[in-house]
Amino acid sequence: MYITAIHARGFRDLRDGRLDGLVRRVDLKGPSPAATALGDAVELAFAALSEEGLERLLRRWNLIAEGETPEITGTPFPDQASWTDRATARSLVADPAKPNLRVDLTLSLDPPLYGLLRAESARDPRVGTALGQGGALTLSVGALFTRTFDTLALTLQSVRIGDESFPTREGERPHWMPRLLRALATRLHRHDATTTTADTATAALDALLSQEHHGSWQAWSAALAPDGPTLRVARGPGGAPILLGDGLPLRRHGARALRDAALAAAVHLSGADVVWAESARPWLAAAVDGDASALEQVFRVHPGGTLVPTDAPPEPQRATRTLPTTLRETEG
Repeated sequence: MYITAIHARGFRDLRDGRLDGLVRRVDLKGPSPAATALGDAVELAFAALSEEGLERLLRRWNLIAEGETPEITGTPFPDQASWTDRATARSLVADPAKPNLRVDLTLSLDPPLYGLLRAESARDPRVGTALGQGGALTLSVGALFTRTFDTLALTLQSVRIGDESFPTREGERPHWMPRLLRALATRLHRHDATTTTADTATAALDALLSQEHHGSWQAWSAALAPDGPTLRVARGPGGAPILLGDGLPLRRHGARALRDAALAAAVHLSGADVVWAESARPWLAAAVDGDASALEQVFRVHPGGTLVPTDAPPEPQRATRTLPTTLRETEG
């Protein structure tokens, strides 16, 4: 699965931004407020599909205090979240008087997701019609802050396959929709450059001890070669996992090696199809190459990026034709 189009509206730094025709390797110019807002929009679309994704986004937006757990309601998909802070969320929206955000995300489905829908076409002929139109899936998500900016209402406004739109309300949505959306929920990983070494080591150890994910661990361990160290994970003081590089504590190789190990974990250990990262590393771009590629798509945000997230130009106003008026004085 990968993203082919993004349309974000209502963000303070991206009031109405659109990117179409996206391919598997996307290089955005940044970091910048607009590029960050675009990443927020993409993450918001996926956050509407799981409680874990929504909480992760709220924490990224710094809406949640240290030690606080937001109150999230809605099943199977979150529809509301509340927290205590009443100031921070104002900085996210273009118009605090109308604090709503909207994201339309178009996805190209991979064979397993496409097959899931194909299997349903006999029971729901509209699915077969939609797949015959190319099968692109478009999610439309809306988010509305309350006036106090301590609550967010989240709405999955529409799900469209091709030109066919399907209802999303509870009790109206088709039976296959929750399964499809749950399968999409974990397909995006937005890499956080502040990821701790401990978090990276824990993810590596979990993969090492998992028979299912051992191949991913092997790919992660060799991700920095040949220019960087071979990565390993071991038990350190108190049994906590620590990272090694060529048999030495990874910190001995410098801060860049620690950052690259975390980025490599995003690529190989996150289980995502799409990774978004503020990085220009060539091996990140190469993660989509080949039939056995680690990822379906990468978004690299860096100063040399060729795509510039900007607001769309305003729609041209239709010219108003003014009929000539002739004034004629009447002789008295």
